[in-house]
Amino acid sequence: MTTSGDLAIVVNPRAGGGRQGERDAARLRSVAAGKGAVFVTESREMTDAVADGVRERGVSTVAIAGGDGTVAGVLTALHRAYRHNPLPRIALLRGGTMNTIANALQISQGSPEKLLARLLARPAGPVLERATLSVDGRTGFLFSAGVMVGFLDALYGSGGKGRIAALGLLARGSVETVVGGHLIEQIETPLTAALEVDGESHPARRYVALGAGTVPEVGLGFRPYPQSEERTDAFQVFAFHGSVQMLVRELPRLRRGQPATEGLGFSPVTQSLRISTEEGTVRYALDGDVEEAESPLIVRPGPAVRIAAL
Repeated sequence: MTTSGDLAIVVNPRAGGGRQGERDAARLRSVAAGKGAVFVTESREMTDAVADGVRERGVSTVAIAGGDGTVAGVLTALHRAYRHNPLPRIALLRGGTMNTIANALQISQGSPEKLLARLLARPAGPVLERATLSVDGRTGFLFSAGVMVGFLDALYGSGGKGRIAALGLLARGSVETVVGGHLIEQIETPLTAALEVDGESHPARRYVALGAGTVPEVGLGFRPYPQSEERTDAFQVFAFHGSVQMLVRELPRLRRGQPATEGLGFSPVTQSLRISTEEGTVRYALDGDVEEAESPLIVRPGPAVRIAAL
């Protein structure tokens, strides 16, 4: 039987724009019914405090109710608290704006409370073991720069959320690669950078898309990282240096998990990606949250995590 000491449930009250978080917390407390402690984390400091408490009390499972950004925030806090020690088992309860990571890991669809009930019914159920990424002091699963950051800017700027809004934006952007328009001007944000991949140097050039992942999918069925599940101490890179029009033509290949056409990019499995720019900064996204860091920016494997197969 799972007890409150075995399970911590972290809720971001601002997930999904703050409309659902507090109600989610109340419903999760009702479902937990003394079998897990629910923590509402309204700030990074509160998340850090919960992570410290989880470590000090030896909590075995941390369940996260929120979207991709919430998951990354909790993993970052746990990585800081545990340092080089193994993290507790993680359960993704979905919620928030985007659940790209939960979808990529084939976590069942459902509300946070439904998934919590499933977790409580199978406290010793199977787990998935996956690598994470460590980027500029943050921990997550999907890193991107270039056009994906522009896409997220456009999506968030439009107020859209979820798969339907993202599909609509992708369709409109694809059309504008041919006919032109304001949207494609906003989305097309190439990165000019020199790369070093496991010690192999790639001279500075223009990358329309540059990313790294430890899960195969990035959303909408696209699979640029099909080999990412092979190791828990490495990740796969996707570097594309063709034009944005060429990238649109490559989308069917990405859906099938195939590499870019020869001569347009490369996608090795690696343990280190170093990104250097003349501008001195790199604008990037980690699990959907857009940030800016000083150059050179280094992407490394983060801690391996065990994720409940809900």
